[in-house]
Amino acid sequence: MLAKMIQDLAGTRVAYKCRFLVRSGHGYISIKTDDVAYVISKNKLNYLVSTDDKKYVVDHTMDQLQNLLDPREFQRINRNFIVSNQSIKRMDS
Repeated sequence: MLAKMIQDLAGTRVAYKCRFLVRSGHGYISIKTDDVAYVISKNKLNYLVSTDDKKYVVDHTMDQLQNLLDPREFQRINRNFIVSNQSIKRMDS
């Protein structure tokens, strides 16, 4: 977080990922970050879950994903979830 603030103050821009290449069947497909509803860590694997509720294993840690995704569009809500701001409908305390 501090590094991002320093970069913003210094005027440098970070290039965030706009798509991920993920395994699907015997090949790979490209998933746009706009189509990602959330990322979940479960059973030592990390999954991108699309807005149409399909799960794809990604070869990044949650910390790496947090740094790859634009913080204006995604929020890490705990150590197991990163959610798209577009996917948040309601939050309870």
